[in-house]
Amino acid sequence: KIAAVDDGGTIEIWGDGSAMRTYTYIDDMVDGIYTLMQSDLEGAVNIGSAQRVSVNELVATVAEVAGKIVNIKNIEGPVGVQARNHSNDRIYSLGWECKHDLKSGIAKTYPWIEGLVAQAKAAKAAGADRFCMGAAWRNPKDRDMPAIVEIVKGVRAMGLETCMTLGMLTPKQADMLKDAGL
Repeated sequence: KIAAVDDGGTIEIWGDGSAMRTYTYIDDMVDGIYTLMQSDLEGAVNIGSAQRVSVNELVATVAEVAGKIVNIKNIEGPVGVQARNHSNDRIYSLGWECKHDLKSGIAKTYPWIEGLVAQAKAAKAAGADRFCMGAAWRNPKDRDMPAIVEIVKGVRAMGLETCMTLGMLTPKQADMLKDAGL
């Protein structure tokens, strides 16, 4: 959302923004999985950052990385649990730890997202009326649907039809995408 909004613009977030989450940069996650695969640990192991961040803090961090001032409009919507408590002690016992905090991970990820938004805007300016995202997703989970719906809405808000390949949707998921404009 921040990549698509103008400096000084407003984005909507669900709830009051106080819900706490942890975010792990993909390279750290892959390193954690590799570390776990090389170990003798058995059973469930959490891999992730210990840095807890509110949704409001996430928005502020992304806006800072983007160099934008962003206003927040809180709206009703699915927020999920207020916070999740999990222990990373087992993966930490192997010497693994995140190498990226939230800001450094966002700094590496944001340019890619900003580039996608720029491509969609350039396509629109060049006369395109459709923006197709080259990802195929089979059997998406219900927990992933709000993010997918937001992507569709974001592209639609630019005045573009959107397309993506999603397979094995439930009727509820298909209705959510239809309502979003897919």
